[in-house]
Amino acid sequence: MNANIKYVNVRKGYNRLARVYDLLASIFFFNRINKSQTALLPYVPDFERCLIIGGGSGYFLEKLLSQKSMGRIIYIDLSDVMIEKAQRRIAERMPLELHRIEFRCTSFDDNWNESFDLTVFNFFLDQFPEKVVAEILEKCNANLTNRGLLYITDFAIPVSNKFFNGLSKSLLKLLYRFFKMTTAIEADTLPDLPFLLSTNQFECIQSVSFWHGIMVSSLYQKRHPLTS
Repeated sequence: MNANIKYVNVRKGYNRLARVYDLLASIFFFNRINKSQTALLPYVPDFERCLIIGGGSGYFLEKLLSQKSMGRIIYIDLSDVMIEKAQRRIAERMPLELHRIEFRCTSFDDNWNESFDLTVFNFFLDQFPEKVVAEILEKCNANLTNRGLLYITDFAIPVSNKFFNGLSKSLLKLLYRFFKMTTAIEADTLPDLPFLLSTNQFECIQSVSFWHGIMVSSLYQKRHPLTS
């Protein structure tokens, strides 16, 4: 499929979902999506430049602004309706912080010519096949400053509990079927994020799980070569 057509279809899908997305997330996941994606904010330093990709309606952005002093935030979402919701949220609740944010309604492909101290992927990477995720992480590594952090929250399949292992697989199967029908995303299964992150020279420095390991939020930093 032509890339432009693909993005148009995904944008249309998320525009349709935007008005009910937060409600659906709170109903089906008992607000754990919001709790999980903000859990590690206390461990994030105040940075000069932050990139948020797939930011949605702005819940994480609001919490980031309320807890941290960021110099500049680039906020990206493919859905113009999501961008409008995020802009309205900040304008109504934190208008004095608007000058820090540049909202971009575009795809992630167009935003790798700048360097960032913090890059955030919350429930974003699960939309792509592993090959695409590997490419995203490679670009992210190249554009993250040496002391920068990668903030990732996403679904996972717990291995220590047989019941929740089965539950997570059934839940994810339903979710992928739903989102492929409504938004035309490419993926139909979770990427192996720990492996892909390690391959792209990231190491986990902090992690917390929710709902018996079905959601995981983690902070990563670049793995620097040892010096003799």
